[in-house]
Amino acid sequence: MGLINCEIELNTKQYTDGMSFPQNLEQFYMDPKKIGNVYVVVFKHDFLHRKLAHHALIVDVAGSSTDSHTCGATIHLTAKASTKITEFHIHDRSFRREDFHEIIYIGRLHPPQYSPWFWAYDIQREGLQLFLGLTNQRKNVIWSAEINCQTYVAY
Repeated sequence: MGLINCEIELNTKQYTDGMSFPQNLEQFYMDPKKIGNVYVVVFKHDFLHRKLAHHALIVDVAGSSTDSHTCGATIHLTAKASTKITEFHIHDRSFRREDFHEIIYIGRLHPPQYSPWFWAYDIQREGLQLFLGLTNQRKNVIWSAEINCQTYVAY
């Protein structure tokens, strides 16, 4: 796929140390009822008010979420404080459910026949394609009312 150890030219995070993603995800499928669940999450730690809080998508690629933790590929946008340039990110970590104001189940993706790790790379590519569509493939897009983490998860 070419997303590991390469640089993506637009204003996205450069994946030069790609060896860490997706090693924090389960390598094999776990709970079949949870595999592919997609959530919009609203973080608590950014702002006190839910309306202003950071939003992200989490895809449970391995079915490893529990009653206390939401796990999977976390896809979101951020902006550098100094430049306000919007960046695409994907992470592979687990979050405690109390880290969120809200967790909204929005549907389920059907997993492919291969490993959750390889699926995470597919999701990374699709998430980047959504970002490129949202920004009309422009470079150095400034964080705004039209381009931000909330508009990304709604897109």
